[in-house]
Amino acid sequence: SAERGFPYVFLALDRENFTGVGEAVAAFRVGRLMLALERPVRLTQSRFLNWDRVQKQDLILLGGPSANDWSYQNDSKANFVFVPSQGLVNLRPLAGESRQFRSEIQVPGKAVYHYGVIQMLTSPFGFRTMTMAGETSPATAGVAEYFSTPERMKEAYRLIRTATPSKTFPSDWEVVLRIAVCDGIPLAGSTIAVRPAAPR
Repeated sequence: SAERGFPYVFLALDRENFTGVGEAVAAFRVGRLMLALERPVRLTQSRFLNWDRVQKQDLILLGGPSANDWSYQNDSKANFVFVPSQGLVNLRPLAGESRQFRSEIQVPGKAVYHYGVIQMLTSPFGFRTMTMAGETSPATAGVAEYFSTPERMKEAYRLIRTATPSKTFPSDWEVVLRIAVCDGIPLAGSTIAVRPAAPR
Protein backbone atom coordinates (compact mmCIF):
# COMPACT_ATOMS: atom_id res chain seq x y z
CA SER A 1 0.00 0.00 0.00
CA ALA A 2 0.99 3.66 -0.24
CA GLU A 3 1.62 3.75 3.51
CA ARG A 4 4.22 0.97 3.47
CA GLY A 5 7.00 3.58 3.25
CA PHE A 6 5.88 5.27 6.47
CA PRO A 7 6.94 3.46 9.65
CA TYR A 8 4.72 5.52 11.95
CA VAL A 9 1.47 7.42 11.85
CA PHE A 10 0.76 10.20 14.33
CA LEU A 11 -2.77 10.54 15.65
CA ALA A 12 -4.14 13.73 17.18
CA LEU A 13 -7.84 14.44 17.51
CA ASP A 14 -10.15 15.95 20.06
CA ARG A 15 -13.88 15.48 20.33
CA GLU A 16 -14.53 18.68 18.36
CA ASN A 17 -12.03 17.62 15.66
CA PHE A 18 -9.52 20.28 16.68
CA THR A 19 -6.07 19.40 17.97
CA GLY A 20 -5.16 20.85 21.37
CA VAL A 21 -2.10 23.06 21.62
CA GLY A 22 -0.27 20.41 23.66
CA GLU A 23 -0.93 17.77 21.02
CA ALA A 24 0.23 20.16 18.26
CA VAL A 25 3.43 20.87 20.20
CA ALA A 26 3.91 17.13 20.68
CA ALA A 27 3.48 16.46 16.94
CA PHE A 28 5.99 19.20 16.15
CA ARG A 29 8.61 17.96 18.64
CA VAL A 30 8.31 14.30 17.71
CA GLY A 31 8.23 15.17 14.01
CA ARG A 32 11.49 17.12 14.33
CA LEU A 33 13.08 14.22 16.19
CA MET A 34 12.05 11.73 13.51
CA LEU A 35 13.33 14.07 10.80
CA ALA A 36 16.71 14.27 12.58
CA LEU A 37 16.74 10.45 12.78
CA GLU A 38 15.81 10.27 9.07
CA ARG A 39 12.67 8.28 9.87
CA PRO A 40 9.79 9.35 7.60
CA VAL A 41 6.44 9.94 9.28
CA ARG A 42 2.93 10.82 8.29
CA LEU A 43 0.56 12.96 10.35
CA THR A 44 -3.16 12.29 10.31
CA GLN A 45 -6.28 12.46 12.44
CA SER A 46 -7.82 9.28 13.75
CA ARG A 47 -11.10 9.98 11.96
CA PHE A 48 -9.32 9.34 8.65
CA LEU A 49 -8.05 5.91 9.63
CA ASN A 50 -9.42 2.43 9.25
CA TRP A 51 -8.77 0.97 12.70
CA ASP A 52 -8.56 -2.61 11.43
CA ARG A 53 -5.73 -1.57 9.11
CA VAL A 54 -4.11 0.70 11.69
CA GLN A 55 -3.35 -2.26 13.95
CA LYS A 56 -1.18 -3.68 11.17
CA GLN A 57 1.44 -0.93 11.11
CA ASP A 58 3.70 0.88 13.56
CA LEU A 59 2.04 3.88 15.19
CA ILE A 60 2.73 6.86 17.41
CA LEU A 61 -0.39 7.98 19.25
CA LEU A 62 -0.38 11.51 20.65
CA GLY A 63 -2.68 12.89 23.33
CA GLY A 64 -4.66 11.67 26.28
CA PRO A 65 -8.35 11.62 27.16
CA SER A 66 -8.67 15.41 27.24
CA ALA A 67 -7.94 15.52 23.51
CA ASN A 68 -8.85 12.14 22.07
CA ASP A 69 -11.86 9.90 21.91
CA TRP A 70 -10.10 6.75 20.71
CA SER A 71 -9.53 4.09 23.31
CA TYR A 72 -5.86 3.10 22.97
CA GLN A 73 -5.72 2.71 26.77
CA ASN A 74 -7.82 -0.44 26.57
CA ASP A 75 -4.76 -2.53 25.70
CA SER A 76 -4.88 -5.35 28.23
CA LYS A 77 -1.10 -5.25 28.59
CA ALA A 78 -0.94 -1.63 29.73
CA ASN A 79 -0.29 -1.18 33.43
CA PHE A 80 -0.96 2.57 33.49
CA VAL A 81 -4.32 3.61 32.02
CA PHE A 82 -6.41 6.76 31.98
CA VAL A 83 -9.74 6.27 33.74
CA PRO A 84 -12.45 8.97 33.58
CA SER A 85 -12.71 10.93 36.84
CA GLN A 86 -9.80 8.96 38.34
CA GLY A 87 -6.81 10.21 36.32
CA LEU A 88 -3.93 7.90 35.50
CA VAL A 89 -4.48 4.59 37.30
CA ASN A 90 -1.74 2.12 38.21
CA LEU A 91 -3.48 -1.24 37.76
CA ARG A 92 -0.73 -3.32 39.37
CA PRO A 93 1.26 -1.06 41.71
CA LEU A 94 4.62 -2.23 42.98
CA ALA A 95 5.76 -1.59 46.55
CA GLY A 96 5.98 2.13 47.18
CA GLU A 97 4.08 3.13 44.01
CA SER A 98 0.91 5.20 43.99
CA ARG A 99 -2.28 3.60 42.74
CA GLN A 100 -3.48 6.80 41.13
CA PHE A 101 -2.00 9.97 39.62
CA ARG A 102 -4.31 13.00 39.38
CA SER A 103 -3.39 16.29 37.78
CA GLU A 104 -3.61 19.22 40.17
CA ILE A 105 -6.00 22.07 39.50
CA GLN A 106 -4.22 24.93 37.77
CA VAL A 107 -3.62 28.02 39.89
CA PRO A 108 -2.62 31.18 37.96
CA GLY A 109 1.09 31.93 38.34
CA LYS A 110 1.81 28.73 40.28
CA ALA A 111 3.46 25.53 39.05
CA VAL A 112 1.37 22.41 39.64
CA TYR A 113 1.86 18.78 38.64
CA HIS A 114 0.18 17.00 35.76
CA TYR A 115 0.80 13.37 34.76
CA GLY A 116 1.44 11.53 31.54
CA VAL A 117 2.80 8.31 30.07
CA ILE A 118 5.08 7.05 27.37
CA GLN A 119 4.16 3.50 26.42
CA MET A 120 5.73 1.15 23.89
CA LEU A 121 3.50 -1.88 23.38
CA THR A 122 3.37 -4.60 20.74
CA SER A 123 0.08 -5.09 18.90
CA PRO A 124 -1.47 -8.55 18.49
CA PHE A 125 -0.16 -8.43 14.90
CA GLY A 126 3.43 -7.82 16.02
CA PHE A 127 3.60 -4.10 15.21
CA ARG A 128 4.78 -1.45 17.67
CA THR A 129 2.51 1.22 19.14
CA MET A 130 4.07 4.10 21.04
CA THR A 131 1.73 6.31 23.03
CA MET A 132 2.68 9.74 24.37
CA ALA A 133 -0.22 11.06 26.40
CA GLY A 134 -0.96 13.40 29.25
CA GLU A 135 -4.07 13.66 31.34
CA THR A 136 -4.17 17.27 30.09
CA SER A 137 -3.02 18.92 26.87
CA PRO A 138 -0.06 20.69 28.57
CA ALA A 139 0.99 17.34 30.04
CA THR A 140 1.01 15.81 26.54
CA ALA A 141 3.34 18.61 25.39
CA GLY A 142 5.57 17.94 28.40
CA VAL A 143 5.64 14.21 27.69
CA ALA A 144 6.74 14.84 24.08
CA GLU A 145 9.37 17.34 25.22
CA TYR A 146 10.74 14.73 27.63
CA PHE A 147 10.76 12.03 24.94
CA SER A 148 12.46 14.23 22.35
CA THR A 149 15.25 15.32 24.73
CA PRO A 150 17.97 12.61 24.75
CA GLU A 151 19.31 13.57 28.20
CA ARG A 152 15.88 13.05 29.75
CA MET A 153 15.10 9.81 27.93
CA LYS A 154 18.43 8.43 29.16
CA GLU A 155 16.98 8.59 32.68
CA ALA A 156 13.93 6.56 31.60
CA TYR A 157 16.13 4.10 29.67
CA ARG A 158 18.35 3.58 32.73
CA LEU A 159 15.35 3.01 35.02
CA ILE A 160 13.74 0.53 32.61
CA ARG A 161 17.06 -1.29 32.21
CA THR A 162 17.47 -1.48 36.01
CA ALA A 163 13.92 -2.81 36.45
CA THR A 164 14.38 -5.49 33.76
CA PRO A 165 15.48 -8.88 35.10
CA SER A 166 17.02 -10.04 31.80
CA LYS A 167 20.02 -8.52 30.05
CA THR A 168 17.92 -7.72 26.97
CA PHE A 169 16.11 -4.38 26.89
CA PRO A 170 12.37 -5.14 26.85
CA SER A 171 10.39 -4.61 23.66
CA ASP A 172 7.40 -3.40 25.69
CA TRP A 173 7.66 -0.80 28.45
CA GLU A 174 5.85 2.08 30.15
CA VAL A 175 7.06 5.28 31.80
CA VAL A 176 4.96 7.56 34.03
CA LEU A 177 6.01 11.21 34.04
CA ARG A 178 5.21 14.04 36.42
CA ILE A 179 5.14 17.31 34.49
CA ALA A 180 5.40 20.68 36.23
CA VAL A 181 2.92 23.03 34.51
CA CYS A 182 2.50 26.77 35.06
CA ASP A 183 -0.25 28.75 33.32
CA GLY A 184 -0.75 25.93 30.83
CA ILE A 185 2.94 25.70 29.89
CA PRO A 186 4.96 22.55 30.69
CA LEU A 187 8.16 23.46 32.54
CA ALA A 188 9.89 20.18 33.39
CA GLY A 189 9.22 16.48 33.51
CA SER A 190 10.55 13.70 35.70
CA THR A 191 10.15 9.92 35.72
CA ILE A 192 8.16 8.64 38.70
CA ALA A 193 7.44 5.03 37.65
CA VAL A 194 8.55 2.57 34.98
CA ARG A 195 7.27 -0.82 33.98
CA PRO A 196 9.10 -3.16 31.65
CA ALA A 197 6.84 -5.85 30.21
CA ALA A 198 7.49 -9.20 28.61
CA PRO A 199 6.47 -9.42 24.95
CA ARG A 200 3.16 -11.16 24.07
